[in-house]
Amino acid sequence: MLQAELLYQPLEGTLDHAFDPSAPDFQSAVSPAWRFLFESLQRNSTDILPVWQNEVSRVSRNRGLAYHDQGFQVDVDAGWQLDAVPWIFGADEWSKLDQGAGQRLRLFEALFRDLYGDQRVLTEKWLPAGIIFGHPLFTPVLIERVRNGLRENGALPLGLGMSAMDVAFRAPGDPVALNDRFDCPFGLGLTVENRSVINRVLPRLFRRNRVRRIAGFFESWFEFLAESAPSKEDGVVLGVLTDEQVEASLADETGFLANYCGLMRLSPADLTVREGRVFLRALQGLVPVDVLWRMTQGAALDPLERAGALQGVGTAGSFEALRRGTIAIASHPGTGVLQSPSIYPFLRRICKELLGEDLIIPSVATWWCGQKEELSHVLENLSTMIIKPALHHKGRPALRGSLLSAAELEDLRQRILAAPHDFVGQVDLDITTVPTFAKHGTLQPEPVAMRMYGFMDREGQPSYLPGGLGRVSVGGKSLFSDQGGGISKDIWVRSDGGKGMDARSHEKQPSIQAIAERQLQAGALAVTPSRTAENLFWTGRYAERCYAVSRFTSRLMNGNTAAFNRSYEAERDHAFDLFQLLNHIFEQESSLPPECSIDDLLEQVFFHPQHGAGLPSNLRAMGFASSQVREEWSLISVRAINACTRPWLKVDGIPKGDGVRETMLEDLELNLTAFLGLNLDNMTRDEGWAMLEAGRRIERALLVLGGMSYLARSDMGSEASLQLAASFLVIFDSSRTYQTRYRSTPKFAHISELLLADERYPRSVMNMFRRIKTCVRMLPDSKPVKKRIYDTLQECKDSLAAVIAHIAEGEDASLELIARDLDALRDQVGQLFDEITVHYFSHSQPNF
Repeated sequence: MLQAELLYQPLEGTLDHAFDPSAPDFQSAVSPAWRFLFESLQRNSTDILPVWQNEVSRVSRNRGLAYHDQGFQVDVDAGWQLDAVPWIFGADEWSKLDQGAGQRLRLFEALFRDLYGDQRVLTEKWLPAGIIFGHPLFTPVLIERVRNGLRENGALPLGLGMSAMDVAFRAPGDPVALNDRFDCPFGLGLTVENRSVINRVLPRLFRRNRVRRIAGFFESWFEFLAESAPSKEDGVVLGVLTDEQVEASLADETGFLANYCGLMRLSPADLTVREGRVFLRALQGLVPVDVLWRMTQGAALDPLERAGALQGVGTAGSFEALRRGTIAIASHPGTGVLQSPSIYPFLRRICKELLGEDLIIPSVATWWCGQKEELSHVLENLSTMIIKPALHHKGRPALRGSLLSAAELEDLRQRILAAPHDFVGQVDLDITTVPTFAKHGTLQPEPVAMRMYGFMDREGQPSYLPGGLGRVSVGGKSLFSDQGGGISKDIWVRSDGGKGMDARSHEKQPSIQAIAERQLQAGALAVTPSRTAENLFWTGRYAERCYAVSRFTSRLMNGNTAAFNRSYEAERDHAFDLFQLLNHIFEQESSLPPECSIDDLLEQVFFHPQHGAGLPSNLRAMGFASSQVREEWSLISVRAINACTRPWLKVDGIPKGDGVRETMLEDLELNLTAFLGLNLDNMTRDEGWAMLEAGRRIERALLVLGGMSYLARSDMGSEASLQLAASFLVIFDSSRTYQTRYRSTPKFAHISELLLADERYPRSVMNMFRRIKTCVRMLPDSKPVKKRIYDTLQECKDSLAAVIAHIAEGEDASLELIARDLDALRDQVGQLFDEITVHYFSHSQPNF
């Protein structure tokens, strides 16, 4: 017999989703939806809970969380943590919730059409006009386009797009809406990733519960976007639009969503408007864009017409393209006005007037302080209410009156009295709890809410994701973090159909690979955005830099601990020579005197966060560039990137013991090698891969040429120069090859033959030129562009051949002249980089 009371106890006086309060006795009170989970815990005991949680944390850490509040540069333990225990709904329970959520979406769609159309809701005074016209996200410049759309086809093109609703429960089956989000609601990517993690950790329990799949929802959304394209003659170009300058926290999430849905992730910098149409800056040239799934603020979409809101971001002219109907944008840029909680007191009447229906899911009880009686009510009950800005504002958090001191309450009272229209008061609900993993290894009840995601399809019917993002309350009642991190839950909706079936269609939902394939068959163009190519290019360059610096640092560490069996003074001088070589290669000025200690040198390259030739700055740059193209990497590549970059995010916390640092360097070199090797093995040989590879090869050529020019200026006959040359070979992984081939002490001519001239040797500059040419050959064909790049590359090869011939002259050769020639060749390789940048990363004319 199931004895749930031995596994979990709800809070006294609080309703819990895992139990049915109307049941006659405790043992039969377990909700049917939760029965399988409790049976599993009873078979394995609650000792299995820490095992589940540890596995969830491990998988989440390896995959990389879909959402962090500060994007890439965050504490590795910050962001949303995933609870191993899901929140489970029965089919009937969810069906009722789905119906109410669908009505609420229909209501806001109708309200949105009216506000950007005839505005009956304002003229009939169902809603105070000040709430709308005073809202900074109201976009009156697009009203005419909405009216035209209504006259032409009776429906607003795309309208609300992907929307979200935060729901809590006063009792199981008694939902209340806390928030509605329409302007790029966060968390959808995190929802999908939570599902993938929990499904992996609890596959048997997942199947036993017959959890509804979520892929079908995304397929419907994807089809909705494709069908909304203004023109489908040449295929549909879709993209997920985000802007890391405005929402750096969304970079990982939108990258994950783009990868999951098979869409391009775009930023405003990827786009340009020409003659009233939006174009994508792609390697192929300028490609017309048909549909954008907007994951950036509407106010940031067009700086030309909304410059007062967010300057310096967005794509100028995008509103004009929207007015002309040459692009579909989901959601409409003006949806942010609907997020104001000051609308809630008037929503019941608006629902009755616009839909002729009673509101199924009510909003949390709200009083807008812009009205006299409501203001008095809020001020009289300030200590028991939640106070929010009337206009949803990320930078102004909600305040719980019960947690404020008398002085803070008085300060809040004065601020409300000074600008009553700017505030609302809401009741602080006692909400239901669900079983949640506790740090001591058992289950404990925690207040929760969920974020549901849905959209209106082309037939005007609401479609909701079967599940959502579960969020544990940060304050014990009804106050939830929006983007600041916390504990999240996967939400399971049990199916009333067959195993693994969706309750609506009773058909097995397609895999995401099938979704992507279907879109390709529909004619979507396979293009590579220039920003994607540029970030891949720089990821390759920074990866090579990081590997070289790590090898330099290892050599310094080796000298610090082993001293190469020489005196400390000699080894310090050699370490300083290495440091000077490193600075020369990276064109950095040295601020350290020759008599500095090896520890001082290590401090610069190992810990200094801004040193251009140091590890922290280059690893951060590599991590940032790679995070901008997260959708390009396999999961194992993401793990390798995280393993490379995460230990270096906080250099102040790195222990300074030699043993710890040596281990970190060994791990870094291994993980960098794994990442670069994985890209050779895992990535499709397309334009993106070609850019990644070209970045690596150009960078390696620059590193070797810079090092060789420094060696040429040293006196190769001295013991110090011989030691420097030996270290140079070690740093570029060529010491063993050199010894095998030449069996001699390092000689400049031999090193040059190996690292400059030998086209068969994979680390030589000549080999790099051959690989770069192969990469350029894979780029989109444009004969004038490629001819210029080929010509520059040939000039580099000719210059290198001349240097090699000069070196071969032997003692008659001037090493200083050779050094200058190598520097000049390095500048030519830089010109090669400039050619690629000008022709593929920026566009001055349409190419279509």
